Amino acid sequence: MMSPWYQALFPTRLVSSRAAIQELITTRSGFRMGTSVNGVLTGLVGHVVRQEGWDLVSFPAIAEADEEHSVDTLFGRKRFIRHTGDVLHPERESLSTLEQIRANLGTYNFAGQYQQTPAPAGGGMVKEAWFQRYEPHALPVSFDQIIQSWDTANTPTELADYSVCTTWDVKGSHFYLLNVLRKKLAYPDLERAVHEQNRLFNPSVILIEDKASGTQLIQDLIETGLSKVRHYKPDGDKIMRLHAQTAAIENGFVHLPRDAHWLADYLHELTVFPNGRHDDQVDSTSQALAWTKQRPPGWGIFEYYRQEAEKAKRLIPPVMVRFKAPPGVSRVYTMSGHQHMV
Repeated sequence: MMSPWYQALFPTRLVSSRAAIQELITTRSGFRMGTSVNGVLTGLVGHVVRQEGWDLVSFPAIAEADEEHSVDTLFGRKRFIRHTGDVLHPERESLSTLEQIRANLGTYNFAGQYQQTPAPAGGGMVKEAWFQRYEPHALPVSFDQIIQSWDTANTPTELADYSVCTTWDVKGSHFYLLNVLRKKLAYPDLERAVHEQNRLFNPSVILIEDKASGTQLIQDLIETGLSKVRHYKPDGDKIMRLHAQTAAIENGFVHLPRDAHWLADYLHELTVFPNGRHDDQVDSTSQALAWTKQRPPGWGIFEYYRQEAEKAKRLIPPVMVRFKAPPGVSRVYTMSGHQHMV
């Protein structure tokens, strides 16, 4: 590694330590932030960023979050904005070209060469090879339950973070990931998204972490009559939570579809954690896997009767009622106590 060489020799070769401006520019021919050993980014760039308080300027080929950059030019200070999914230089490499390169290089190599997020070969805490793969026609005929696990943005109005819902079929000790919804949602849209995912998959239980926006979301969903919502209070930090589930993944109890439009992003986030930019899909996954181990005794019989009640409710023909809400009213409460969005 060049880090010891740099630390011992380079600073002493500067003409004036006060006047000198140090710039370290790397190229796409190597990992711009170095390689990763035992989950720790190493190499010269990784060294100076961690040790010396440098400002890191990183431009991923495909923006993974909204970015804003201010640059001094001959014509004054200019402000540049990139939105999630924007390509850095579309005239040179279009999005379709980059996606083809990702497919050819693999997620790990593409992350290091193009996205500025190198990770340990084979993954960090979780290795890609640990996941089992399934074809839709090979799924079990019946399942014990369907779980939806939500990781919501930090605050009801936070637009910079993603909200994620993972939907799992559970058969015995095996988990089959059916779908991943990952979007930036303002609060009213977040509540609607929960109802939409519920309608699409009819889960047995909807897990929502009881924190920040999740706390308000839980209250509002229960008020609308969505009885399958469950408060979830995790133990430990994010790393500890995923670490507690690595045995289940490594031993082949977690199954992913062989092909899905969300699969590459999902695998990348789980295999680079905790060194990646995002961890919302990680949190949603560890929450779903952990919950099945924490269910109270007798939960099964209660769930059976709940499902029977849901079936009976669907047999009752709906009654359509038309009403007019005053201007500016977005919610209406009926005499039964249910809340309705208008």
